[in-house]
Amino acid sequence: TGVIFAVNYSYLSFEDVGGRIIELNADIGDNVRKGEVLAVLNKRKYQLGVKDAEAQLKGAEAAIVRTKANYEREKVLFKQQVSFKRRLETREFQYKAAVSEEAAAKAALGLAERNLRNTELKSPYDGFVGERFVQPNEQATRGTRIFRIDEEGELEIQFDVPESLRKRLKLGSEGIVELSGQSGAGVDCKISFLGTAASMGNAFPAKALLMNPAVSVKPGMTAEIAFLLPVETASSGFLI
Repeated sequence: TGVIFAVNYSYLSFEDVGGRIIELNADIGDNVRKGEVLAVLNKRKYQLGVKDAEAQLKGAEAAIVRTKANYEREKVLFKQQVSFKRRLETREFQYKAAVSEEAAAKAALGLAERNLRNTELKSPYDGFVGERFVQPNEQATRGTRIFRIDEEGELEIQFDVPESLRKRLKLGSEGIVELSGQSGAGVDCKISFLGTAASMGNAFPAKALLMNPAVSVKPGMTAEIAFLLPVETASSGFLI
């Protein structure tokens, strides 16, 4: 027995931010579009972070103007021999320090703005919600899974192959997928991945791409998969 998956899917989480979820705009099975906002965290802390970073940058920019003017004036005085080299070097150091502080303040503002943007969780592509892991008003820490988004398009079945049969399969081997609870013709498939390391029970993970599945076939469905194999024993095929 195997399980149907979208070939391309993503587990979505909030990047580098956490907090209380104030909006959940999608549920299992919902169609979503690329860029659609699926969940939102409480933004207040991150909005205040942006404001604080903006104030820090304004202060750094003012320091640039002040220390540059002092440095330029000191260069003139030194050239006129009415100032000392040590005083000139001090003004130069203060100006360069202000330049460094401005660069750091710009970086801090950029980070604060990115964190604020990241309070909105968006779909990476057109598809539908395969799983939802949280409820409204839950606390989401950084990296907590919120959704699994399945991209529209190709489907595959993921299954395990017994060790005794692993060597008789190869990439491109053809089979038939029979969906649980559905009558009628099965779906053709071709093996697209064969694992090289056994998992539990000495079985090897494998994947097979579904060829032209019906629109009723959805990720999460269970199915049986059968392959025709080169005759090595009395049996020429097997069912998983």
